[in-house]
Amino acid sequence: MRVGTRDSVEYALLAIGIILSGYLLYHHYEIRLDPSKKSFCTVSEDINCDVVALHSSSEVLGIPLAVYGLGYYFLLACLLGWARRLQEQILSFYASVFKGLGFLISIYLFVISKWLIGSLCLVCCGTYLINICLLLQVLFKSDFSWKGALIQVYRDVQVKT
Repeated sequence: MRVGTRDSVEYALLAIGIILSGYLLYHHYEIRLDPSKKSFCTVSEDINCDVVALHSSSEVLGIPLAVYGLGYYFLLACLLGWARRLQEQILSFYASVFKGLGFLISIYLFVISKWLIGSLCLVCCGTYLINICLLLQVLFKSDFSWKGALIQVYRDVQVKT
């Protein structure tokens, strides 16, 4: 895949993540204001966005997880934009680490949803899928040098100490 195409796919994934997180934030408050409303993705007991949205684990420190999702996708888009514009390998490295963290958090949230709550939210699963795709892009990216990025991190640490 060409670099321009890969960048376009990456930004498209981030845009979809922002849209899905925006919907999840809307739904989070909508279901709390009017519990009689049903989400379009309330399909069965096993696939029920409403149950997931109403569960106490849908918030951290009183803030809906969707807010963190919005922040994650916006910050990642900015980080990737800066990395492309400045041609900084270290920023690409940080973006890659950020994508890895997003993937790990997605696994954690999937486990909570599936086994603690007992229901899956299709829109949440959409964000998990996006995070998997973002990580796969890092793993199969041909122009990214882990060695170069790690050397740069080492140099940055040496300068600060």
